[in-house]
Amino acid sequence: MAKQFEISKDFEKAIEYYEKSSTHKKEVPRMLLNAGEVELLEEYISRANDKDLYKWWGQYLESQQRIEEALAFYKKGEGYSEIVIDFS
Repeated sequence: MAKQFEISKDFEKAIEYYEKSSTHKKEVPRMLLNAGEVELLEEYISRANDKDLYKWWGQYLESQQRIEEALAFYKKGEGYSEIVIDFS
């Protein structure tokens, strides 16, 4: 069902079914990034209250050179091993 909703661009319904199938931590970010829906993904992760998604989002933000924001999400996700300090 989730794939069908994804194909029809009904992302809210697709998210609902990915969550029901417990595949949301991988599939929702993939789906929304592939669709160019970065703002929707950020909203989803912010309201998800999920440490794994927070760490994933921190990594994404870091890859986009948004370091301060990445650090905030690493902390929310208790991803202390992801935090690297540059002393240069």
